Amino acid sequence: MFAAARHLSPISRPLSASGSGDESVTLTAPPAGTYYYSACVDAVPGESDTANNCSSSVAVRVTVPVTRPDLAVVSPSVSDVRPGAGGTFTFSATVGNVGDSASASTTLRFSTSDTPLGTESVDGLNASGRSAGSIPLTAPSTPGTYYYGACVDQVPDETNTANNCSRGVAVTVTEPPPPDLAVSASSSTVGREPGCNSKDPAIRASATVRNVGAGNAPATTLRYYRSSDATVSADDAELGSVVVPALAASGSWGHNLESDLVAGTHYYYACADPAPIEQRRANNCSEPQRIATSALSPPDLAVIRLRAVKRPANRIIVGVIVKNLGDRTVTYHRARVCRSTDREFTSCETVAVLLAGETFPVRSECVVDDGATSRTTGSISGTYYYRGCVEAVAPEDANPENDCSQIMEVVH
Repeated sequence: MFAAARHLSPISRPLSASGSGDESVTLTAPPAGTYYYSACVDAVPGESDTANNCSSSVAVRVTVPVTRPDLAVVSPSVSDVRPGAGGTFTFSATVGNVGDSASASTTLRFSTSDTPLGTESVDGLNASGRSAGSIPLTAPSTPGTYYYGACVDQVPDETNTANNCSRGVAVTVTEPPPPDLAVSASSSTVGREPGCNSKDPAIRASATVRNVGAGNAPATTLRYYRSSDATVSADDAELGSVVVPALAASGSWGHNLESDLVAGTHYYYACADPAPIEQRRANNCSEPQRIATSALSPPDLAVIRLRAVKRPANRIIVGVIVKNLGDRTVTYHRARVCRSTDREFTSCETVAVLLAGETFPVRSECVVDDGATSRTTGSISGTYYYRGCVEAVAPEDANPENDCSQIMEVVH
């Protein structure tokens, strides 16, 4: 029966009468097949019976090992276990292949209370391979404790699917820290520099909105006001408004507004509409600033110079310089130069129509047209009289009597 037996490992140990001994040996499995294993003890001198010196055989079937993948989701964590309501945090988890063969590609799914939050692709993993995944999340708006986890989809031939989901990670959502908007502002009259591009004097308000709180402030509205006294009240005149963008904690934003100048003593300030969860609101308005101004005189166009120069070939070069003597801008319709045979201008021949539809600034002198030309026809000889006039349209010219220049005599 044991003709082909191999001696694997001898053991030598003496035994006393009625004594016994347990022995074992570690073996390496041979190639696939069925093998029989037994143990024998060598006969000793004077032994009475040697027929029982060998044990019965034990059949051992050696098989080809089967390798299979086994995915497990481990190491779940969050970047913030106590985010504020509506705050942001990141949930992370790792997929590991704890099996002994490579896995196919699959999907890692993130969820909370069985509500799907998002997915991330997982490439195929070799045995012992790992793949880290994460997802940015927004905390619920209601404070409380929530549990977040991740599960990986089963792959073909997976040996164990009980470990495909992670444990839940507790996240305690707290009340978010409130923002605190504070407004500072300054106001001043804006004097216009002389020149053709100047405009009416105005009040300029410069406001800065700061978030001095610990929480983020959503977008809101900044409003500018004018008051007859230094007290902020609901009946103050609103001059304008602008949207203030969302501001993070310690963030700030600035803005300027120009408003028409109103004669008298007034107070100017700016206020930011409170954020929904803002607790302190006493600093949402700036301190009113006192501005005293005098009344503005109406616009008054005056032609202060006429240019009518005789040139060869019966050419006359004409132009006028107009000045606004008032404190407000005015738009004129047209300026033109007329020629008459007498100083009374009982009849007026238009020599040149100059620029039209322009705006004259405050107390500024501008050339309406200098160099515009008009060619006469036929032979002109004798003495002629020229006059330049401007026509104001909006608002009304305070003094129409100076809308025309002095009369200029030209001998042809």
